[in-house]
Amino acid sequence: KGFALKGDSIEKIEADFRALPGSSGFIVQRLADGGAVTLHAMNANRQFATGSTFKLYVLAELASQVAAGQRQWSDVVPLGVRNHSSAGTQNWPLDTPVTLQTLAIWMISVSDNAATDALMRELGRETIEGKLATIGHGAPDKALPMLTTIEAFALKSNPALRQRFEKADEAGQRELLASERTALSYGAIDMAQLGSGPVAIESVEWFASPEDTALLLNNLRRINSQTARDVMAVNSGIGPATAAKWRYLGYKGGSEPGVVSMSFLTQSKTGDWYAISGSWNNPAKEVDNNAFAKLMTRLLDSVSGD
Repeated sequence: KGFALKGDSIEKIEADFRALPGSSGFIVQRLADGGAVTLHAMNANRQFATGSTFKLYVLAELASQVAAGQRQWSDVVPLGVRNHSSAGTQNWPLDTPVTLQTLAIWMISVSDNAATDALMRELGRETIEGKLATIGHGAPDKALPMLTTIEAFALKSNPALRQRFEKADEAGQRELLASERTALSYGAIDMAQLGSGPVAIESVEWFASPEDTALLLNNLRRINSQTARDVMAVNSGIGPATAAKWRYLGYKGGSEPGVVSMSFLTQSKTGDWYAISGSWNNPAKEVDNNAFAKLMTRLLDSVSGD
């Protein structure tokens, strides 16, 4: 069953966040249709690299299109994308037919990159980016254009191309993404350039503040898609003892060297909904994912009411 951290407090949790090398922040919000109430926050408006947490925007757009009758979860598309990915799709034939729901489950539960890029291809980059305006985002100029995972890998592994991307404004970045498709393809990725330590986490990334992510989680709640909730609940991201304290627990995390983020959409056993999101960045060296997971678990336990 695990153990409760006796004598823990939000003050102690915040102090431990502040002690992390680099920058970090979190938010705990109670969600309601009348508006969200922030219960605890630290650096909640600060923009962080969040890694694969951005995939929740893709899920939100997909769920919205299904709710609007434009698509069905059972629609079948070819995988069509090769990527450095999870075991879910690695080396699969590109013409493999998969449902949108299967792609969504891979994308969220095991953070499969090929599944993510396949969904981004189907939904359209600009359509998914529209979610930032609809939901709200504190720094869209930093978050846009929204890269596919293959583009991010390719930019990080090509210093010359990355420098061009970093120097360009948003319009110039979009032009580069359109004109350099070959250099931004799977075959062009030089994994040796992604050796050890953080690479361009302040420029080639997916950026959101904890507050932005809470808005996104609340949007996913309000779409009221049982399928989207089920997709988010496949991998709880934390230990079973903490997960068992909640009626519902949906999760998405993101990590790469120097970056970790964990975000939860939860419902207490008394019916209250919460958004709980935290991020930790350090451009100088790798972050400790296990230490961060323990901090986020303490944050969840502080509001579970158990």
